[in-house]
Amino acid sequence: MINATAYWQDQGFSEYHGTAWYRKTFEAPSQTSDDPQGVNSRKVLLFFGAVDGDATVYVNGKKIGEHLPSQLGKGWDQPFILDATSAMKSRQNVIAVQVTKDKYKSGIYQGVNLMIAEK
Repeated sequence: MINATAYWQDQGFSEYHGTAWYRKTFEAPSQTSDDPQGVNSRKVLLFFGAVDGDATVYVNGKKIGEHLPSQLGKGWDQPFILDATSAMKSRQNVIAVQVTKDKYKSGIYQGVNLMIAEK
């Protein structure tokens, strides 16, 4: 199991470079009294503290976005946000993140947070 708050090389995979997958199952945010329509009336955002490597993000099998520092030449240490609203289900959801990097340390190393925002 890989922790999403540290490089995978620091977690027992010191010689591995290439592609790694992170996967997490979570419940949709619950309906609240000030949000009678529940998750459908709000934006669901995924906040990534930093991913060192190219990241492709899926929610429930639907690609919601990418963060490609290898193409930009920067961004491996920068936070980014992706909108997951259109891929969310009302109950159980699965986020999968593919991270690819061929040298140096790699991985999701600053964690991921689910954020709810007004539409």
